[in-house]
Amino acid sequence: PSEFIKKFSKEDYYDLHKDGKLSRHTELLEGYLIEKMTIPPKHSFIVSKLHTILSELLNKDYLIREQKPLSTIDSEPEPDISVVKGVLENFINKHPDSADWVIEVAISSLSLDLSKRKIYANANIPNYWIIDPEKGRILVFSNPEKDEYKIEKIYQKSDFIQIPISPNTKIQLDWI
Repeated sequence: PSEFIKKFSKEDYYDLHKDGKLSRHTELLEGYLIEKMTIPPKHSFIVSKLHTILSELLNKDYLIREQKPLSTIDSEPEPDISVVKGVLENFINKHPDSADWVIEVAISSLSLDLSKRKIYANANIPNYWIIDPEKGRILVFSNPEKDEYKIEKIYQKSDFIQIPISPNTKIQLDWI
């Protein structure tokens, strides 16, 4: 019954972690504690390869964060990749509250990753990609307004897709 469901603030979430009452494998999404899935090898491979490729393509004004928290109003998602403008030292005492681009790899997690659209749109993250290796496609969301993205496109892994923060650069993900 819903009367037994408790919503948590970010402060509650931090306290539960600090007190050792939560496993490391949780995310706070819209006030709810969500247990993260075990990461299969293919997921790790895709995230690591993306990190390597983006490190070569993006200029040094951006940090590429791998499975690190973003701190939004009522959530603390840990996207597979977040591209954040700034330097590492900006985040010694806080997590970024937004990003220029977020990427999730959806191996058995497509419905959860689709539900994160609202969180990322509310945080005004201009570009959100979901890589769906099971179907060989990339879902691209842009132009956030309130809690939704106004533009949604689907690309196949053989397509060349423009990188949002490097307008003259395209990437092909035929290796997913």
